[in-house]
Formats: sequence, C-alpha cells, structure tokens
Amino acid sequence: MGWPYDWACKMAFDPEELVTLTNHGIMKMRSAVARAMILPLDERESATIVREGELAPLKFDGIKDLAAEWALLIPE
Repeated sequence: MGWPYDWACKMAFDPEELVTLTNHGIMKMRSAVARAMILPLDERESATIVREGELAPLKFDGIKDLAAEWALLIPE
C-alpha cells in the first residue's frame, strides 16, 4: 500500500497481552512472537496470533515485523 496508508495499518501491541498462537495455545504476546519466529520453516508461514476481541488475526508477516520492532532474534 505505502504512504499515507502505512500509519493506519500499524497497531499498538502490548507484549504482556494474553493471545493465542494457533496450535500452541495461550501465552503472552512477546512469547507468542518469539515462539513463532523459532518454528520450523514449514510451520512458520502458517503461524497466526489471535487477539481476543480482534477480528483480524496477526499473520506471519506481521509477526515478523513485530519481532523486528521488538528486536527479537530472527533465525535464518
């Protein structure tokens, strides 16, 4: 999309918020992001974080961006 839409797509995430990482259960957002980043490659692309009360789940591209923003290590 690009500017001016980039700002509208960014959401504030609380690292302590309880979320569900699909197929891995309920955990804090920071833990879910970190766990998603260390999944095997074939599982990583289907990783999804679901926040209570949110209609749109956070897909892997968003998880990856959040990991970079929070400076979490992204394995090669």
